[in-house]
Amino acid sequence: MAPRFHSPEDVIEVLRERTASRGAMTDFAEVSGVSKSYLSELIAGKKTAPGDAVLRGLGYDPTPHYRRLRRGQ
Repeated sequence: MAPRFHSPEDVIEVLRERTASRGAMTDFAEVSGVSKSYLSELIAGKKTAPGDAVLRGLGYDPTPHYRRLRRGQ
């Protein structure tokens, strides 16, 4: 089975779920080394691409992946 690639929107949805409970955003921000306001901007859609610290904090590899297109695309 081919690996599944996740979009930034997928990752932000995971962040939204992970930080939904009271105090979870503050805890995640501290552990990940990012500001709570940065996380809020991601969740609100003001920022569209999570940075490496957020990706690592959620268990994602921050390395970009590329998929080769078929000829003619």
